[in-house]
Amino acid sequence: MSAEDIEPPPPAYFVDRELPSYDEVAANRGWNFVIRNAVTGAGFNIFVSKNSYQTYLEMNKETSEDVVRQKILQGLGIPMFRVTGSLGAINMKPLTFKKYVPDNERPFNVHKDYKTFCVVKKKVHIGYNSYVFRFTPKPENPKEDFQIVMFSHSILPISDYIYNGETHRWVHEDYHHVYQYRHTRLEKNQPALTDTWDMHSTKLHKIGSPFFQNSKFMNTFKRETHNTREFYGTGSKSTLNMTSVNTISGYAELRVKIPTLISNTEDISEVSLDELVKICVATVLKYDRV
Repeated sequence: MSAEDIEPPPPAYFVDRELPSYDEVAANRGWNFVIRNAVTGAGFNIFVSKNSYQTYLEMNKETSEDVVRQKILQGLGIPMFRVTGSLGAINMKPLTFKKYVPDNERPFNVHKDYKTFCVVKKKVHIGYNSYVFRFTPKPENPKEDFQIVMFSHSILPISDYIYNGETHRWVHEDYHHVYQYRHTRLEKNQPALTDTWDMHSTKLHKIGSPFFQNSKFMNTFKRETHNTREFYGTGSKSTLNMTSVNTISGYAELRVKIPTLISNTEDISEVSLDELVKICVATVLKYDRV
């Protein structure tokens, strides 16, 4: 038998490789948080997803306590945050975010299952406002508490803060009557409001800052913000969009894209600390707008 008559070996089969699970195939690469409007002065809720928000509305109309109880046991329709307080000029009070922390040893209790996660205080200055965020991610471990100070320019559509050693910015965009904020991280050589901050107080040193002293710079910024990406930095993966302004049923959607897969977008426990911080910051920006 010649070499030409020898049949080639059969193709190799990767028998040891498992097929991906449904969760791996259908998983989402981001969150779609829902921040309700605060127009009654009685506080508002934040939900982990639009589905959770819709379930919450349905539960409020449900007449069967058993049906409501079963949904709660499944973790459905439970607000991720309950927010109270006011940052308005009249009757200003700290904005308090209480996060849902389930207790597996007893049924859901709206009064006991929410722990203070963040408290925000607003300071008004000439040319800008500052917001102090005091975070308590683990109430049982005060050593993990931390603080962020965000500065929002009174004229320019920017709000800057430092978190985990990086300068973050939210840019207020208005395109064709669409209300939106976009999150980005600035490069080290990009000018930021925090450049003249002493890292301790709630004030900025405006002398020498192009954001307050250089009118040409400010006019360029205002003119080019909606046309170029020069002031946006990198990593624009999050947007805050309003749907219905100044109505009880209105809300904002905070869309956050992340590089990792999320198997269950209804599970509050899967939301990372970085995203929880982003939710609080975005809520303050929304609250000042609506």
